[in-house]
Amino acid sequence: MLYTRSQPMEIRPGHSSSPPTLTVTGGAGSTLMPPAGQAVTATVVSVRNTAVQIRIGDALIAARTDLPVSAGDVLRLRVESAGARTLLRVIGDDHRTLVTQGLRVAIAQQQDLKTVFDALVRLRASSGQQLPTEIRSALDTLLARTPSLRQLFDASELAGRLTRSGLFMEASLMRHGGEGVSSDLKALLLRLLALIKRATEGGEPGAGGDRARLPDAPLLQLLGALAKQTQGALARIQLHQLAQFTAEGENPAWSFELPLRTDQEYASVKLRFTCEADHSADPERPWSVTLTMTDQEGAPLRAVISLRGGAISTAFWSGRTETAQSLAERLPELRARLEAQGLEVGRLGSYPGEGGTEDEPPPWSPGNLFRGKA
Repeated sequence: MLYTRSQPMEIRPGHSSSPPTLTVTGGAGSTLMPPAGQAVTATVVSVRNTAVQIRIGDALIAARTDLPVSAGDVLRLRVESAGARTLLRVIGDDHRTLVTQGLRVAIAQQQDLKTVFDALVRLRASSGQQLPTEIRSALDTLLARTPSLRQLFDASELAGRLTRSGLFMEASLMRHGGEGVSSDLKALLLRLLALIKRATEGGEPGAGGDRARLPDAPLLQLLGALAKQTQGALARIQLHQLAQFTAEGENPAWSFELPLRTDQEYASVKLRFTCEADHSADPERPWSVTLTMTDQEGAPLRAVISLRGGAISTAFWSGRTETAQSLAERLPELRARLEAQGLEVGRLGSYPGEGGTEDEPPPWSPGNLFRGKA
């Protein structure tokens, strides 16, 4: 659990090694599905965001999935029933092969969210009224819904932001359709990218069948820059999503990244929730949360919060000695606040340097990426 001054926020990552699924949503052949437990071979016919069409025999099935599939992919699936829903679970090593391929594509496009949002702000400021109204509105909405660091001090606000960080957009769509994803970070980025693509491709056909006139060269250049940044952010989110499908036996872990508004520019905060694999079935299993960001001077700031045996411990590292010293001076206050919440407090510390060098590299780093199958 991660606690703030007001109330606890519980994060329950599932074990991410479970093979992903496709959720059947309809289609001409959905009533002809084989019985639960049967293995089938499916060919991906088309993909549009999270919506896919697959062919099983002569049946064309509509489904949703967060698996990075492409038209023409052949999957081995097992039919499973989940109440009123039908699930198709990927079997064998197909899902790991697809995840590895998705990682290789995304890692070449991804950009840090701080870099992306700083660039989006500059592009918005330089564009004036040059952008089409819909694109300008979508970009303004994206920037306006970025939280400040102070907002994340509240547990319920932080929980909501993590839920809408993009990692769960497809899952939310599968459970609730389009409801509840309008403020999701990935959904906002996808809408902006769709509007840019429509504008650069000449818009929708007009009444006479002719497409709208393409934008002039300066606007096309601006839209291209916006598209590049938007795609970089989407690839970054996809990396975090794909990283959840870890190899069997690794520590369960979820990684999040949130853009933040500061007084003068944007920043990003990265959170990684991990559990020791040997204790994954233990209700009192050890959890840790690693938070990484940069301060206003650009120095790295890192905090590791661990919960072990009912006691909470926290260690801070800062790239600036002055910041580390300032945090050390505030540790008695932090201890008093945690104890006031009824928590047992273990060790608290603040140290100069970047710290955390013993931690594993990000799940999409080359060392982890190439452990998968090519």
